Amino acid sequence: PGGARGAAREPAAGTGHPIGRIHPERRVVDSLITDAPAFEKHRAMGFGAALTLPREGIFRGQAALINLGSGSPAANVIAARAAQVVAFESGSFGQGYPASLMGSIAAVRQTFLDARQHAVWRERYDADPAGMRRPEASASLAALAGEASGKSRVLFDAADPGNALRALDLARELELGAVLLGSGTDSLQAGLMERLVESRTPIILPLAYPDKPKVADADEALAVSLRDLERWDAAPANPARFQDAGLAFALGTCRSSSPAEFPARLRKALDRGLRPETALAALTVEPARILGLERSLGTIEPGTIANVVVWEGSASGKHGLFDEAVRPRHVFVDGVRHDVEARASKGDPDAKVDPRGTWAITFTIGEREMARTWTIAGSEGDYSGTAETQRGTVAFSSVTLKGNAMTVVLPGEGSRPSQEVTVVISGDSLEGSGEFPGGTSFTVKGTRTSGPEGSVS
Repeated sequence: PGGARGAAREPAAGTGHPIGRIHPERRVVDSLITDAPAFEKHRAMGFGAALTLPREGIFRGQAALINLGSGSPAANVIAARAAQVVAFESGSFGQGYPASLMGSIAAVRQTFLDARQHAVWRERYDADPAGMRRPEASASLAALAGEASGKSRVLFDAADPGNALRALDLARELELGAVLLGSGTDSLQAGLMERLVESRTPIILPLAYPDKPKVADADEALAVSLRDLERWDAAPANPARFQDAGLAFALGTCRSSSPAEFPARLRKALDRGLRPETALAALTVEPARILGLERSLGTIEPGTIANVVVWEGSASGKHGLFDEAVRPRHVFVDGVRHDVEARASKGDPDAKVDPRGTWAITFTIGEREMARTWTIAGSEGDYSGTAETQRGTVAFSSVTLKGNAMTVVLPGEGSRPSQEVTVVISGDSLEGSGEFPGGTSFTVKGTRTSGPEGSVS
């Protein structure tokens, strides 16, 4: 895995927008698949539904709210137009307009204004075309008619906390129905919570925690800034700070290198002051309210979708329902029962392996395969390494070994979060699986081509 910002993006053919990064007419549901392994992993954490987002671009397209059932993609769709996703994305020199944050903001503003004008023009022409020039067809502008008029939701992806304030400014100026997708350390952004209270803009808080800064070695510690330490410390306390400010919010698995770590990250947030009842609301009634679906989801009552979780274990611990001793036993999705089996730990915790060397890696995503190379170096308890990706060779953020299970973390870039991969090593082979932050599953296999235990092949 690993993405790249390649050459300049070509504008869409046909009636698309002339700026290649602007494609609001795209919809997640048009390429939706029933990803059984990813659905099962989320059900194992107690999720019955999920908001799935388009990833790239400035106007990225329509997010969809789906049930995590075993039926067809069409049967799982709850809301095909849950929110238009917008991000202040830009390229670098030679990658086309916009090539700066300022240019990206200008493109967002102008596109909304153009969509508003296009809708008025279209309406007047349809009412009485006499003496009027026929409006040009524009799939992009037509797709934004609801958002430009303030009737439909715009979800601003604010991976950079500073962009949250910029999104609020733009939403106020253009009178948009805005929702923010936060960064995970939003409470550090001066003035943001006050602006959210003032504008009554809802926010989705991802439980995405930065990697622990490396300060054990004096040389490494010099490269760690005070800001890095503040972000690392503030991330688990982020939801509690919003709670204490009286702000309602939803919690999300997005921006995390491993969505499966969500329960453990939630317990860290609870240890830092988040109340269990607030966490429960942030996973049920609040996301339903934010998406305007409180009559269908979020509560158990006649008329709502039959998504119900049956928990097993005692909820008398300090984390209540989210205690480590409590786990989902059955998840009903649309009334259909899915049993959740206890998850076994990966690998053998008592095994002894040496992960060092060069590995030929193959990622399989659906029917597509990608060949990569990993190198692992260092010593026991202090491993490091690099990975070949589409953006070149990058250093792993961390490499940890527990028994024969090795976990590596590929660093994020821009709005793309870091990616965690866990594999089990057996001699000169390794094998594992994982999922991308958006929920798509992948498998990984590898063979050591050189290293301490293997001969050069």
